Amino acid sequence: MRRIRLILSFLGFILIGFLNAQEFDPWKQHAEQRIDKNPDALFESYLDSASAAIAFAKQVDYLNKAIAAAENAGIKEDIVTGNYFLAKAYHEQGDTEYAKAHFEKAANILKEFDSDEKLLEPKLEAKIYYDAGINYSYQSNHPKALHYFTLTEKMSKQYGLDSLLAISLRQIGNVYYYLGELSKSSEYYHQSLEKSQAMGMHHAIASSLSNIGGNLDEMGRTDEAKEFYERGLKIAQQRNIPELVAIISNNMGVLYSGTEDYDKAIDNFNMALSYAVKNNDIIGKATYYNNIADVYLNKDDFERARDFAGRSMKFNEQIGNKEGLSTNYMIFSYLMTELKKYDSAWYYIRKLDTLAQEQPNPSIVQGYYSTLYNYYNQREEYEQALDTYIKLTDIYDSVRDAQNEEKIANLTAVTQERERQKENEILKEQKEQLKNSIYLIGVLSLLMISAVIYAFVVQRKATNRIKQQNEQLRNSKRELTHKNAELNQSRKMLEQVNKDRNQLFSIISHDLRSPFNSLLGFSEMLIEETEDEDADRESIVMMSQNIYASSMQLFELIQNLLEWANKERGKIEFHPEEIILHRVAQDNIKLARQSAQLKEVKIHNQIDKHVMIEGDINMLNTIMRNLIFNSVKFTPKNGNIKIFTRYKANYVTISIEDNGIGMSEADRNKILHSEETFTRKGTENEKGAGLGLVLTKDFIKRHQGSFDITTKEGEGTTFHITLPIKQNS
Repeated sequence: MRRIRLILSFLGFILIGFLNAQEFDPWKQHAEQRIDKNPDALFESYLDSASAAIAFAKQVDYLNKAIAAAENAGIKEDIVTGNYFLAKAYHEQGDTEYAKAHFEKAANILKEFDSDEKLLEPKLEAKIYYDAGINYSYQSNHPKALHYFTLTEKMSKQYGLDSLLAISLRQIGNVYYYLGELSKSSEYYHQSLEKSQAMGMHHAIASSLSNIGGNLDEMGRTDEAKEFYERGLKIAQQRNIPELVAIISNNMGVLYSGTEDYDKAIDNFNMALSYAVKNNDIIGKATYYNNIADVYLNKDDFERARDFAGRSMKFNEQIGNKEGLSTNYMIFSYLMTELKKYDSAWYYIRKLDTLAQEQPNPSIVQGYYSTLYNYYNQREEYEQALDTYIKLTDIYDSVRDAQNEEKIANLTAVTQERERQKENEILKEQKEQLKNSIYLIGVLSLLMISAVIYAFVVQRKATNRIKQQNEQLRNSKRELTHKNAELNQSRKMLEQVNKDRNQLFSIISHDLRSPFNSLLGFSEMLIEETEDEDADRESIVMMSQNIYASSMQLFELIQNLLEWANKERGKIEFHPEEIILHRVAQDNIKLARQSAQLKEVKIHNQIDKHVMIEGDINMLNTIMRNLIFNSVKFTPKNGNIKIFTRYKANYVTISIEDNGIGMSEADRNKILHSEETFTRKGTENEKGAGLGLVLTKDFIKRHQGSFDITTKEGEGTTFHITLPIKQNS
């Protein structure tokens, strides 16, 4: 009995992994993917029809048509996507063989592309590998499951997919749990728990704690197992995750039943049962009623055992669960034998025999001979009991030998898979080294060719020098014309210099004076207030905040003036280096924090901590600082500002989004297409010189990037800075 319940408990581990994976919606992932890709319209039409279809047959029909359309168009990305959705559809219907075929078709196409050239977005590709691993787990093909879970783990680490990494680590732990490698499974369960806690993934945290509890229970460390089960159950209850409450409660019931703490076992099974009843989970009701019956049988409370076994059998008959029915028949046979109702006991033994012949499952066959032996032994028919016991022992030995052989085969396959993966990594590294060597040889060859060409050019120049001197005489007249043109150009540049000078004097005389006047005025008021013995604290705080705001306005203006002056003098040079975007955003958020706090504006840095680009750190700081201060300036109190990124090909787009007052289309065009400075007052009448956006646009161009604005009056503005990840030399 306990062995059957432990199998059910392990199936719960796989179910937890499947439930966790639901947070990744493949239809939604596809919708996000196709925004940029815009693949064949016929494929899209069939795919949309499949997602809207309710009947399974219709869904399969549309998906097959979508795959055919993709194959006719020769679009491999769509072929992979279509096969993945079809595999998911079959898997959810329990048809793991058809699911496996389509998972393999998708995976085989993905193998054609190396790590530098991805066919799909990394998250979707990793999700395909994860779901393929889940499907193989349902088939108990643990080497293949490990192969795909390991691919998911590798991609998740490479691309920062922390949620997928957490659940894939746990699934690798499940593979080793099944193979009896408990220390190995414990290692992966703890890695999964650590990653889930770092991400704040409550469902995954509770699942990992439950997995660790099951592992410890299997090791015989029941006290530690209880502790982990209770921690997982507490989180599942607090976070209202009912399916986990049921699974963990059932596992705890199995544990307490094994330690003969039957009252606690019943309490936990009843907790799991309440979830199954509430959600009309027929398999759950059949399982939990059976477990309760088994406890009452161990307590010799035969009436209650009979009652709960009968309820379990009703639901197992309803869904045709033959393994569940075999357990019910075993319990009824034991019950009737103990009550000395031998005719009834024999009735259930015969039903168990029929079931064993229909479905020669080792557990059902063992159950039949075990109940038959108990029947003969209780009736003191020792000759038949001995004969049955010998058969039972033979079956136990053969099943144990088969299980051991299967475990050895699986462990061998798993070991070979790990070694194959290591060999692939070595081959990949050797391939990379070879590619670098070829590249180096190519560069050296190019240098040698360049040297020969240079020598030829120098010699030819010496030969043509006399011709050039003669040509110079003929060009004198043309040069005079060019000189006149240069003088005209110089005059235009001088006019621009005068214009820039007048603008600078205007800024210094007006915009620079305004914050100084505020500083002086509020400082004088602050001195007078602090000299007063009855000084009003709120007034002091208000004046201090105004002094700080004026100081920050002055700082931003002076900083922009200095950078503008250096730019105009040609003193700013472009020095690219590797830069972590999250850190640049965070540093400039700190500069704007006080101004934002005065307006109760929240700034959210949602840039992935692993995003890196090549650029000039000082210029990027200027770009980020000006756009963040600009968003704070035009965002009203209690507003929000979000900073995030997205990838497209070899570019990254940094977006700074606010829910402020927005701007008109005319103002947007002035900023994007005019070289003139543009300024207007903020929501709290903040002033500016307009230099920040001029510098921002210039520095973006220095990075070979582009600048765009999406805005709507009254709803907010989003600045988009698109930069290459690598700078062209």
